[in-house]
Amino acid sequence: MVKYSHVCLDVETTGLDPEKSEVVEITAIEFNMSGVIGETMTFLCKPIAGFISAEISAINGITYDMVSDKPGYLTGRIREKIAEFVGKRTAVGHNIEEFDSKFIKFTPVSMEDTLKMSRKRFPGRSNKLKTACSRLNIEWDEQKAHRSEYDVQKTIQLYLKLKDFEEKSAERTREAPIFSSAINDQVEKINNPGIIGVIPSENDKKLIATQAYSYSRINLFHQCPFKWFMQYIKGVKQPDEDYLIVGKALHRIADKSGWWCFRELFANKFVIFAKKSGIEVKESEWDSVVAYYNEPASMHNLGRYVFEHVEFAKSKFNVGGLYALIIQINASAKGESYETPSMPSMDAYERIIQDTVNELRVTDPDMKTDIRRLAERFFRNGNFSLLPGDVVLTEKRMAFDKNWKMLSDFFAGDAYFRGIIDAIYFFGRTVLIKDYKTSRTMEKESNMSENMQLLSYAFMVYKFIPRTSYDKIVIQIDYLRYGKTIELIIDDIDYFVEKVSKWIESSVQEIESEMLKTDGTAFAPVRNEYCHTCHVGGDGKCPLFNKSLINNIEDPFNFVIDNIDDCVKAWKRVEVNKSENSRLAKLCKSFVNECESSVIIDKNATLDFYTSKKREYDTVKSVQLLLKKGMPIETILSFMSFPESQFQKFLEYKELKLTDEEVAEISEEKTRTEFDAYTPEEVKKKEFLNT
Repeated sequence: MVKYSHVCLDVETTGLDPEKSEVVEITAIEFNMSGVIGETMTFLCKPIAGFISAEISAINGITYDMVSDKPGYLTGRIREKIAEFVGKRTAVGHNIEEFDSKFIKFTPVSMEDTLKMSRKRFPGRSNKLKTACSRLNIEWDEQKAHRSEYDVQKTIQLYLKLKDFEEKSAERTREAPIFSSAINDQVEKINNPGIIGVIPSENDKKLIATQAYSYSRINLFHQCPFKWFMQYIKGVKQPDEDYLIVGKALHRIADKSGWWCFRELFANKFVIFAKKSGIEVKESEWDSVVAYYNEPASMHNLGRYVFEHVEFAKSKFNVGGLYALIIQINASAKGESYETPSMPSMDAYERIIQDTVNELRVTDPDMKTDIRRLAERFFRNGNFSLLPGDVVLTEKRMAFDKNWKMLSDFFAGDAYFRGIIDAIYFFGRTVLIKDYKTSRTMEKESNMSENMQLLSYAFMVYKFIPRTSYDKIVIQIDYLRYGKTIELIIDDIDYFVEKVSKWIESSVQEIESEMLKTDGTAFAPVRNEYCHTCHVGGDGKCPLFNKSLINNIEDPFNFVIDNIDDCVKAWKRVEVNKSENSRLAKLCKSFVNECESSVIIDKNATLDFYTSKKREYDTVKSVQLLLKKGMPIETILSFMSFPESQFQKFLEYKELKLTDEEVAEISEEKTRTEFDAYTPEEVKKKEFLNT
């Protein structure tokens, strides 16, 4: 079955102002990076204004007579159809970020703009769709242009050509040395052996000016400036590792589950509100609800529809937004009895899991099993009914400009800082922030006050919600693997706001100051705990792991082993001083682990893994046997637990003799793998794995 990862969009409108103008035609075509075209959706749309000016008709050829009997883009549910068709896929368009996205009235998960791509490749020139296509030898018919379907077809061709150029450019970048020329200059290398950074190009400096920051981006820079530079400036993308996909899937499942529960809770309260207020429902409104859910008309389904359609809620109830309506509904339902769902129904939860697996295109059976196993654990441990909240926002995307003004578009070009918060609950005078994690390690609650990721979430909420409406912020981390929650309560909001703002400001200054360096030391790599899993470090892209630059055995912390000669050289140095060269020992161990045989250090020593026997005692059985032998429990417990060495000390201390049968009853022999070099005589006494 062909998979289509992208959807290309184009709109024809009655004008350029998205607040006043309307969509009169829209086309969406799905395609993949192999150039295979899938389904096409095209709609002519009747504007609410009831006319299309002659000037606009002259441009796109669409007259009011052509659309007078068509559904409206917003009133005829065309927006919902297009949004569903795009789904979680990447939306592509020519000027989609600044124009089309403003008119379609929904925000795609990700967007790629061929206008920006063209400007990047051909700066300082005209990059209209016609010009960009002609420049890349894409056939253009002026008679067919300015109709959305034709423009989409040409945009797809343009996008695929531009992506091909990007890939070839990236390939050349990967092949060319990224390190500063000073490193390869032997004289400079001798005088300044510590120079291992880069010299940013003029194009690099232009890119830095367009950067939008986030906690993860700033944190990556603090971990390793070189990795930050390669990832965000040179575009070396991190591959979708299994653990990243599993974590992303669990986040989505948790977010969707919470959204489902909050929608059902809203609908339950809405039934009470509708009964008390005696709202009237038009036949056309019932038709919309029935068509949307494919279920019989009911006040509960109308509540669900209101929750999912903010524009409908605004016009129907004459409110400024869903929040204002929620306040009314909560007041109406106060003191009444209604169901508070703790988790989605089994059928709904199964659909959530399956939809998430499909959205992320997970095909590996083991990965699917891991996702389902953790999802089932979350279903058993999760309980959204325990969470208070007059207003709930799930997977809230926030973007701010340099003045910390909230932007309506998460992908706005002037975005300075971005972030996505799993869930925000607003109740009483408290704001509760939820963060879901799938990691195998849990943070100590005492360390939460120094966790800048959590504090940056609180900082964004501080900028988002009026300060006069709450007294404190509570941050909770839900560890989905273990069903455990830890929390941080922020009472001194002014203190933490100053702390986070200084951290962001100083971090951005550090990043931008690196671009000013011209001596080859900019964005120098930093060795850290993540080096062994770094996608940038492979193939010698990172100067810390480039053998031609660093392989000097006199510097054991910068020595790399990728052949037997290196391994022998390193191990001999290890034997001279093992404590000083523990890193070399680990490198040797890793190298031998990949070999099919042992490594001969010299005629008197072979480096390999070997096994030895170790006995581990069952605590309960051991205590029961010792009690039968008349030993006091206090004496037994003073030696617990029972590693083999400690147990032998106990037996000697009490001059107690056990038969072989008794030893076998309370313990079992296990195999332990060790790593070292031994003489041939010693090897005979060992059970070497490779020799």
